Amino acid sequence: MDKNGYLIALAESDRTEIGRIAFAAQNEEQQVFSAIWELESEINNGGFDQFFLNVDASTVSFAPAALRAIGAVNCADIVVR
Repeated sequence: MDKNGYLIALAESDRTEIGRIAFAAQNEEQQVFSAIWELESEINNGGFDQFFLNVDASTVSFAPAALRAIGAVNCADIVVR
């Protein structure tokens, strides 16, 4: 299975809390995964406008920290801007 296929299967599995538990109630590792998953899927589907309009404020505001947590510092700076 390729990386994208693996991540999609993981996101849709019962091993993650995306869409099942409120973002604020997730542990930090899950929040990192959830925020980056939402960011990538919304931007790939409709751009930054869609991300900022469709995703809840707590996830949007956490996205830069999530990106920094995985070393994606330049991407975090873009999201902040």
